[in-house]
Amino acid sequence: MRSVCDRGGAGRDGSGAGQLGRRAERTTEYDLRRRGDLARAAEVLLARADLLREDEAALIRSVFGRGMTLSELARAAGRRPHTIGARVRRIAARMDTPAFAFVAGHRETWPRPMRAVATACILEGRTVREAAAHLKMSVAAVRRHRDAVLALAASAAASPRRTPPTASDPGPAREEEAA
Repeated sequence: MRSVCDRGGAGRDGSGAGQLGRRAERTTEYDLRRRGDLARAAEVLLARADLLREDEAALIRSVFGRGMTLSELARAAGRRPHTIGARVRRIAARMDTPAFAFVAGHRETWPRPMRAVATACILEGRTVREAAAHLKMSVAAVRRHRDAVLALAASAAASPRRTPPTASDPGPAREEEAA
């Protein structure tokens, strides 16, 4: 059984900054339940599929790339369509979190242990214990790195986006220099 701590639930301070579950904010404006949004969802999910474990990437590519039905996939896997559908929804929900997008865009600049933990816990969806066993690290070290990554993601999401000044809009510093 997975605990709240393993799934990235509310942090020690109760802020909920580490939330990866169902109530996490979405990074895109599509809704998988609406047919019109499915094309946009497929583009985003297929672009991010390379960041997943191979079995999950194959499932996402089959559903959103090749257009296979859940019944076809269930028959091939020997499972019920509902089970396959639930797994696709869980993977898609994880791919749609701000933490997933943040890790995908920033992990190359991090130290190797932090990058490995972020990849295992956030991108691949492993629990802290699974990641610790896979990476041959202690549970405490994995939790510490995961919490740091989630704090970075939360602070990046909370801070206003800064755009560099362009030639047509020099910004306040250059306006003062010109005066």
